[in-house]
Amino acid sequence: MQAMYGLADFFRFRTRVIGCAAAAALALSALVLALAPSARAAEPPHKTYLGLGNSLAFGYSRELFNENFPGEDPHKFEEALPAGSHKPNGYVLDYWLKLVAKQTPASTWNRPVNDGCPAETTDSFIGNGRTGKELETKIPGTHGSAPCLYKYVKKYHLHHEYKGPSQVAPSGQSQLENTLEEIAKASKSDHPVQLITLDIGGNDVLNRIAQCRKEVAEGLFEGFGTPEEQLKVCEEASAGPLFTHVLTNIAGIMFAIRNGSMFCSEDCDGDADDFGVNYTGKIVFDGFYDPFGSVFVPGMELQPGSNLLELLLNAKAKKTVEPFAVCYANPQSNPVNPAHPTAFNPLVDGEPLPEPERLQAWTNMANFTYAKKEHTHASGEVKEGSTIVKGLGGWNNGVKSANELEGTTPENAGGELVKALKVPAGTKIAKVNSATEIELTNPVEGAGGKTVKEQLTFFAKNGPLDLHPRPLGYEVLANNIEEECP
Repeated sequence: MQAMYGLADFFRFRTRVIGCAAAAALALSALVLALAPSARAAEPPHKTYLGLGNSLAFGYSRELFNENFPGEDPHKFEEALPAGSHKPNGYVLDYWLKLVAKQTPASTWNRPVNDGCPAETTDSFIGNGRTGKELETKIPGTHGSAPCLYKYVKKYHLHHEYKGPSQVAPSGQSQLENTLEEIAKASKSDHPVQLITLDIGGNDVLNRIAQCRKEVAEGLFEGFGTPEEQLKVCEEASAGPLFTHVLTNIAGIMFAIRNGSMFCSEDCDGDADDFGVNYTGKIVFDGFYDPFGSVFVPGMELQPGSNLLELLLNAKAKKTVEPFAVCYANPQSNPVNPAHPTAFNPLVDGEPLPEPERLQAWTNMANFTYAKKEHTHASGEVKEGSTIVKGLGGWNNGVKSANELEGTTPENAGGELVKALKVPAGTKIAKVNSATEIELTNPVEGAGGKTVKEQLTFFAKNGPLDLHPRPLGYEVLANNIEEECP
């Protein structure tokens, strides 16, 4: 069974992590204290809200992705299922609706510009173009990488598309570069950007956790107890360098937004309009919640110590962004409200009982459903009474091989659902053996050993362990922003 960290574990780990990151945090604080914007002028007649970040800003969930596959029209991520519900999905849209409800005729909000990119990290947010390289020289330790893989590699569409490859951004415009361009462009219009929300850094942490899982599986942490204990050791060892990297990049992003005039985003031929403008409006940083907390049993985390990691990251991220006059909204614990009504992880507030109910209702961590729309179909051959399907081919929906299907792993509680004439109800993919062969959890009907050709249809999993919010969870994120950053 999983167990919570004890109090002694908490203080020992906190001391180690803070010690690892203290020097970088102090240096960044000294660098940015003078960069807070001056008081904002009177609000204009029309205002723009710019939503930045990763899949949370985008409004992503695996269930919505499955139901919209393969087209993935971004507009369909703005509506809660079922299609035609006319209920909003995504905290950017939810928060904008709250803004509209309070607006006056003298100053109204335009529809938000949602720049969110699923799977975005702090590195890909910065990008590897000219802006990223300039930022690396201005804020030592920042680091950019190839931008928005969802757009440029997966070829899916965003709510608000960035520009493609150019002289200043050979891999394509990054979210940061698009942000600076949008702020500058809007500043010359009758609807300037007056509000920015940003969530970023969660995927950096998830990628490191995935790497720790890989290293544990490879035996690199043998001798440190059970696999769960080995994973905990790896995460603890990684926390200091990881947090320093994430926080340095976040500080760099805030620096660039507040000092856009220092960065070239166009053809960079020396013209004045090549550069951005210094943004002095409101910024809200939407912090981190722990999806791997006590999902099923109060006080028993799916990933031991995960709440503690997020607690520390929230504390340090808040200190990192505040010198830039940024309001920090903490969805893990909602510290401004003693009742913690919008806290995803009330365990950290000493209230373990509500956490499973909230994580199940607000996230897709306990979503055991399958997509209603097929992922793909293919034909193959199988012997009666056998579980092995061979010679799979004739795929559709852009799927080209069985390697793109999801099999059963210890973490995912079963692979994709399989339907066919002789396949028993409830059968799933047990294992993907090759590009043309899979193993089923149940044998096909029949005992004669005859080889039959079957047309199989596959339905993707909507969960469990999808950390993304359900529509209600996105609404809670918007409520938390409204409450902590009025």
